[in-house]
Amino acid sequence: MLASRLGTTILLAALWASASRPADELLPYQTKSFESAIDGKRDIFAFAPANEVVPASKAVLMVYLHGLGQNHSEPFKVPLHGNFASCLKREFPSLEILSLNYGILPSWCKETVREDISLNIRQVLAEHPADRIVVAGSSMGACSALTYVACAPKGIKDKIIGVIVVYPSGDLIDLHDGTSAVPVRIALEQAFGGSPARQRKLYNDSSLKEHLHSFPAQARVCVIEGLNDTVVPVKEQRDVVSALTKIGIATQVLEVKGNHQPPSGKLIVAAMDFVMGKTAQPNAGLLPLPHKPLTSVQ
Repeated sequence: MLASRLGTTILLAALWASASRPADELLPYQTKSFESAIDGKRDIFAFAPANEVVPASKAVLMVYLHGLGQNHSEPFKVPLHGNFASCLKREFPSLEILSLNYGILPSWCKETVREDISLNIRQVLAEHPADRIVVAGSSMGACSALTYVACAPKGIKDKIIGVIVVYPSGDLIDLHDGTSAVPVRIALEQAFGGSPARQRKLYNDSSLKEHLHSFPAQARVCVIEGLNDTVVPVKEQRDVVSALTKIGIATQVLEVKGNHQPPSGKLIVAAMDFVMGKTAQPNAGLLPLPHKPLTSVQ
């Protein structure tokens, strides 16, 4: 049983890791250590400074949360069509990238995880001031990014101008019950100490749906949607769009064909253009599936 679970976890990670570039092509970044609020142990985060020296008023800090089976190095090595970080930094030379582990084990966005994310952001801003923050994430990281943005402390939340989420879910109970990927279900149960039947409160507290009422009104959100995704079912992704649009958040949808494929660098740049306000707010003519959207819990 253990060997089977390990094999499926490796398989899921391979969906993204197989597209990695060789180590000598990685974008240079620094790593720094800190004491985690999750377990009191030392952890690290990655930071790539801006390509040019700019004042805080022009600097943009991207906070990146990785997907299941990855770590802080993810945005610097995938996808195949040009890694996430290098594609963005070519187009946005004032961009700083902070990529977090947010827990050694799959942790999604529990309260202690949110403490670590805030701690890391404050550490970086103390040395590299930036007036604007964009939060991004893929899969598990996308779910966590949405929850963190809604729950972030005021001093950080006020700086958040945009969110880029690749294959997100805003309801971790629905994700647990609907995913086709056994490793996702296992990771959720590992993080929350059991199934939703046993730990419903913890699943809800780490889901966007519980915190919609506190999502920052100024933040633009770009959802990169997998048209044939079964790992994070497309229904889950469209629920996120419906919920955010309903509360007045400026949203855009960019589509990727296939099942949980790494998006191209060109698509990531288009997402960044939108959340930075360089493009208008066309909500990409998304046709909703017949389903019940997320609801805000007041």
